[in-house]
Amino acid sequence: MKGNIIAALSLSLMLAGCSSSNNGPGGMHKVDWYKAHHAAMKKEEAWCNNDVPRQKLAACLNAYEADMNTAKPASSHFKVGSASVGPGWTP
Repeated sequence: MKGNIIAALSLSLMLAGCSSSNNGPGGMHKVDWYKAHHAAMKKEEAWCNNDVPRQKLAACLNAYEADMNTAKPASSHFKVGSASVGPGWTP
C-alpha cells in the first residue's frame, strides 16, 4: 500500500514537470491565436523578454511573429520639427 502511494506521488510530480509552464504564462498558442488576443500576446512577450533563454521557446517565437505581423493602426497625425501635422493642417 505504501509503495503504491509513493509511486502515485512520484508519477504526479513527474507529470507536473511536463506542464506548459515553460511555454509562457498562458501556455503555447499558434501565431493566429496571438493575433486575435492582443493582450495575451503582450503578456507573453513581456514574460519572454524577462529571461533571455525563454526568447527561443516556441511560445515566445509565436508571440513575436504575431506581433510583427499584426497590422498597426496608422496615425493621422505626425510631428514635423515642433509642429504637429494632421487633418486640416495648412502651411
